Amino acid sequence: MAQRRRDSSDSVKPLYASERVEHHPSTVHPIALPAGPTDRADRTDEQPHKPAPHTAAAHPRVTYPPAGHAPIIHPTTYQTSPHAAAARPAPQAKQPVINMAEQLAARPAQLRTPYPPVREDAGPLLIIGGAEQASTHSILATFVDLAGGADAHIAVIATASNDPDCREIEYQRVLSRLGAGRVTPLRITDRDQASSPEAAATILTATGVFFTGGDQLRITTVLGGSKIDSVLHRRVAEGMALAGTSAGAAMMSGTMIVGGSDATVSTGSVRTAPGLEFLPGVLIDMHFAARGRLNRLLSAVAMYPHELGLGIDEDTAILVTGDRFEVLGRGSVTVIDAGPATRIAAPPNDGPIAVHGMQLHVLPAGHQFHLTGRRPLLPGTDP
Repeated sequence: MAQRRRDSSDSVKPLYASERVEHHPSTVHPIALPAGPTDRADRTDEQPHKPAPHTAAAHPRVTYPPAGHAPIIHPTTYQTSPHAAAARPAPQAKQPVINMAEQLAARPAQLRTPYPPVREDAGPLLIIGGAEQASTHSILATFVDLAGGADAHIAVIATASNDPDCREIEYQRVLSRLGAGRVTPLRITDRDQASSPEAAATILTATGVFFTGGDQLRITTVLGGSKIDSVLHRRVAEGMALAGTSAGAAMMSGTMIVGGSDATVSTGSVRTAPGLEFLPGVLIDMHFAARGRLNRLLSAVAMYPHELGLGIDEDTAILVTGDRFEVLGRGSVTVIDAGPATRIAAPPNDGPIAVHGMQLHVLPAGHQFHLTGRRPLLPGTDP
């Protein structure tokens, strides 16, 4: 059987056993060896043959020992076979690490902003950072007006609270004093109540629904996927006003911040869970300045860079209408956008997160933000 070699002109000539050739133990040449029954039978380490794809041949590395001994095929190379001698798969290139920040930054602005969807005909959302005042010109007074004022029927849901009796009485009294025509406490403490016809009937006749503070996980685990959840989304889509404070604000987003206490920007600084998604595409943190939660929100946005981070101060709210929001109240709203970031590197285990080029806006009362355009707007400015 003939072996093959290449001469200096790169043409292929047969090499017969009768022809004398000088060998050197350290010489290594890339050549293509034809396979046959004898060399397959001699091998004890060959793996079962797998048909190769139709790609360019990959030459095995062969070391020539002294004359009279068979060439050594290195075990790291592809084994020869009658079916694959002419076309062996090339070694797979190492896959590059995908940097989401680089991908987001490389997209045109209109392609970086699929969230949140435009809410053209949906009812207004009043998302409050907690500790709201109850004066005549307060955020709560704005909600009463949105719900219809003297013609309003507001349902108060205190599912998040440890003391729902107290919260229901408190908000019933305050909202009535601010001019609401009718305020109905809606007690929902378990999933049976969340799917009851009576609870659904209350939402169907309400012009506004208000969620109190407490533990946002109670809201999502009791209401999530229930009949009340479906009816609430339907009524908001039809134009009903929806408001929530503190935990009632956090549950509005699709990805909900539920905790975290680490003072650094790290993967251990924040815990998240699914929200009820009345305003998708955002991460909402409340009591923002009072409890020093900037690093927590930075960590959350670094881990979910396609979503906008909204940090809402106490006695401050965003009023969402259509695809924009306006800031109300005494404090500010911090908006964090990872879209322009050039690098986001998070360790696989808990540890500091590296972020380059993330964008941050601080918006006081009167300022607006265009959600689909991901840009701030001056008071009275159209997108």
